[in-house]
Amino acid sequence: MRPDFSTLVDVTFPTLMLDDPRGGESYAGGQVHYIKWTARDEHFGSLPITIYIARDGGQWELMAADLPNNGTYGWNVPRVDYASYRMKIEARDQVGNTTTVVSDNFSVVSAPPESRIRAVIPAMPLVGVAEVPTPGGEKPEAPEKKEPEPVKETEATPPPTGKSEGDVRDLIDRATGMRLRGDYEGAEAALKDAISIDPKNVAARNELGALLIQQGRYDQAIGILEAARVADPKDADVLYNLAGAHYALGQYREAAQAFETIVMLDSSNEAALWNLAKARYAAKDATGARQAWQQIVTMDLPGSPFVERARKALAAVPEPPTK
Repeated sequence: MRPDFSTLVDVTFPTLMLDDPRGGESYAGGQVHYIKWTARDEHFGSLPITIYIARDGGQWELMAADLPNNGTYGWNVPRVDYASYRMKIEARDQVGNTTTVVSDNFSVVSAPPESRIRAVIPAMPLVGVAEVPTPGGEKPEAPEKKEPEPVKETEATPPPTGKSEGDVRDLIDRATGMRLRGDYEGAEAALKDAISIDPKNVAARNELGALLIQQGRYDQAIGILEAARVADPKDADVLYNLAGAHYALGQYREAAQAFETIVMLDSSNEAALWNLAKARYAAKDATGARQAWQQIVTMDLPGSPFVERARKALAAVPEPPTK
């Protein structure tokens, strides 16, 4: 005879890893940064994840509760001059077994308002403040420097009759919500609808390009972002994401060219200078990388997370000998 009901007996705790942040990173305020984790359990419910944040050694504050276990959550990084943070993530199964992981300290530093970056998705891991590796026995050779190709500016066309900028904005906002819930297919469809209404809408194309980057579809992202760049050659969000896609494909010179454009538009943008140096170094242009690091050191902005690391990079990467 079958029982009228069954009871789940589960004494196994979920496995959980906080992949990003782990500690030691530095994030720019005013951006969206994607928290990443890996959690597994045979008896997870549909919404098993909770995330907390603590600033400057203070109390834990709830960031987000009842999240799906899709491995990512978009955090709107607060715009503060400087603050130290820790993050805590919990994974809870259906019977209450809970695993908690806490990051080490990481920092948030806001760039000056005139040089802030507002990209929907930060441009890949190179935008972080990673250390530059010490070169090995071979001395890098500096390739021929390429200047960014001029882009013809075009006037944006208004949406077709019957559709408004508000309709496009609603579609972009809807896509953002879908993306944060892990519905990438729905987000992509909404953004394509927005682009069909206004083919030259930079925000829609940038969001779509960023979405494609998040899924590892870098070649497609470059095509979308290049079209956005034609519509607005000076949009730093587009340039950052374009550089990230090129960098992920190992196209370091193309990534460097995008960062060079950002720096030409705003010579005090330390984040762009740091990433420009990384892209040039990856392209074996040690001289160009040193120039960008030296510019960071020369500016010596108060509270900068880049100055000391730029000094270390200059010490680790000597100037190649003149041929």
